[in-house]
Amino acid sequence: MKSPIAVFIALASLCGLIYWLSRLRVLAPVFRYIPPVLLVVFLPAASSASGLIPRSSSTYQVLRDVALPFGLFLMVVTTDVRAVLRVGPRALALMLCGSLGVMLGGIVSFAAFRSVLPAEGWKVMAAITGSWVGGGASFAAVQNAVRMPASMVGPAIVVDATVSYLWLACVLLAASYSHLFTRFYQPSPAFLTSDAEAGYAHSHVAREITHADLLIVLGLGLALATLCMRAGHAAFELASERLGMHHWLFLVLNEYALGILCVTLLGIALSFSPVRRIETMGSSALSYSAQFLFFASLGAQADFAAVLSTPLLLAAGVVMICVHIVILALGAFLIRAPLSLFAVCTIANLGGPSSAAVVGAQYGKAWASLGALLGIFGHLYGAVAGLLSAIVLVRLAG
Repeated sequence: MKSPIAVFIALASLCGLIYWLSRLRVLAPVFRYIPPVLLVVFLPAASSASGLIPRSSSTYQVLRDVALPFGLFLMVVTTDVRAVLRVGPRALALMLCGSLGVMLGGIVSFAAFRSVLPAEGWKVMAAITGSWVGGGASFAAVQNAVRMPASMVGPAIVVDATVSYLWLACVLLAASYSHLFTRFYQPSPAFLTSDAEAGYAHSHVAREITHADLLIVLGLGLALATLCMRAGHAAFELASERLGMHHWLFLVLNEYALGILCVTLLGIALSFSPVRRIETMGSSALSYSAQFLFFASLGAQADFAAVLSTPLLLAAGVVMICVHIVILALGAFLIRAPLSLFAVCTIANLGGPSSAAVVGAQYGKAWASLGALLGIFGHLYGAVAGLLSAIVLVRLAG
């Protein structure tokens, strides 16, 4: 199955099957504890591992370049941004706390496994630090800066993806148990609450969604999201001409990141306008559908079996993420942040704006745009974080 259309049909069919099964009464106990979005990631991964669908396809690129910005725009433009802004300063502080946890995690992990890792294993930890703070662009920037051998790039990517995907699965699973969290810990009322989200949910009058509504949302969303991505590309070309292709700024802000930033900013701006009313026209359903298809493509590209060839690096990656979790949890405890803010901050660090937006939506719609913004924020300093870590790591390597 190599045809892009066939791959798309396979992903869409898997997503549809999962959500159809989730509505069956006999399987209700299963999906009460396992969110459908979790299976949206792992079933395509199992399918690609068994050879049913390819691990590499142009379909995944289209979903990344079209479906993801489209879904993100619809999610942001219909969000109560005023409610999101109420948690801004402390949310940024917690995001930085999580990034510090990633940096310290890489240092602690390398110190613990230094004797059993390859001689240049510190380069892997530095690149993963850049990736977990600022995404793939930061990974590439740090990888090139420390001159990582080509033979280590593959294992580094496998550890990066495997550990972060497994933690993503845990965070998504925790969304089903968030009510248990409040039994042992009461977050500060200054943060977003279910009351704020409920106020948003009832701010529109429910009505029947027609085919005209869906066509309007599709046309508007695709047009504006595509224009934003084109604007990001144009801004990158213009800036690179003015500043030079090798300017330090482009280590973290590539054309895709600029496009996603445009999508997010335009969505926020229009959320204060009548455009936000497309929520009553089925925009949320289309947004989630597009984002879940993107998540399915992420799962299809993950090579979980390949990590068996790098068990020590995997163990180092697990220790690294555990340090991040502990430090972020301590930060959340000190400011009495809710589980939802902890979730979007950790995934904004490890997965970027798109993953953080989808995870935020699992905890409540109002957290989606905050997750996207925190992910973009991490892109700004991800490469710097990786390079600062590299300075410490190379000293430890001796």
